[in-house]
Amino acid sequence: MVSFVVIGCLSFACIVGGLLRARSVGGFHGLQGRLALAVVVLGLLMDPIAVDFATRSLWFHALLLVVVSLWLILVVLSKEVIRGIDRIGDRGRLAELGLRWVWGIVVVQDVLLWVGFQDGFERFALRDPVALALLIYAEVAASGAVVFLLSGDGRPRVTHVRQVIIAWSSAMVVMSLGVSLGLSGPWFGFVASSAAALHQQVEQQISAAIFVILGGAPWFLIGTQKMRLWLESEERESVVSFASPVQRFGRSVKVGPARRGRFEGR
Repeated sequence: MVSFVVIGCLSFACIVGGLLRARSVGGFHGLQGRLALAVVVLGLLMDPIAVDFATRSLWFHALLLVVVSLWLILVVLSKEVIRGIDRIGDRGRLAELGLRWVWGIVVVQDVLLWVGFQDGFERFALRDPVALALLIYAEVAASGAVVFLLSGDGRPRVTHVRQVIIAWSSAMVVMSLGVSLGLSGPWFGFVASSAAALHQQVEQQISAAIFVILGGAPWFLIGTQKMRLWLESEERESVVSFASPVQRFGRSVKVGPARRGRFEGR
């Protein structure tokens, strides 16, 4: 009973907080408005009934943990992710601090995903659903921070190359967990005894499909977009270098117009 009260309070706090934030920024428009919408939808999905069902159904747990935390945030930030024209440095002190610890945030996000699908944690969550709710909230926060930091144009500290690595490594972690679930034998014995669950192996395979298709797709989309921005910036720099009086080759050699045929080391 206490667990459902705590989960209900968390859900209610997200809904009210998101609505108040949307009201303060003038609706669900713009970056702040879409973030407020994400918080409201998260609160609706994290109601006690959904969390209770998630502790007894492996595929629904996967749906909450992956789709809610990754897909929803990607959708509300789609404009920033697709265009990639924002300067992260203009977003305030918290964004600057997040840039310094972005690799740590990625590690935390991946660890939370693995912990959420360990047999010991599942058994604990079955006894106390509030643990599962708190894990999903933590995963959403970590994933949102990573997407937020990757949605800019790479300045000032996280370059396009690192953004591609971060996004694609996150995709590989999610998809490897899905492949492990899909190709291995049954992981969770308690799922088969649940009245709300399908057959144990079918549950696990549905969860694997959710991880591979819906879990990895957002990160691959972000990584592909960052790769496009990186290649476009390289092309622009090469054109500018070709038209400029001093042409650069790599990072250590340049050719001056008056010294053709001779290379100067920097």
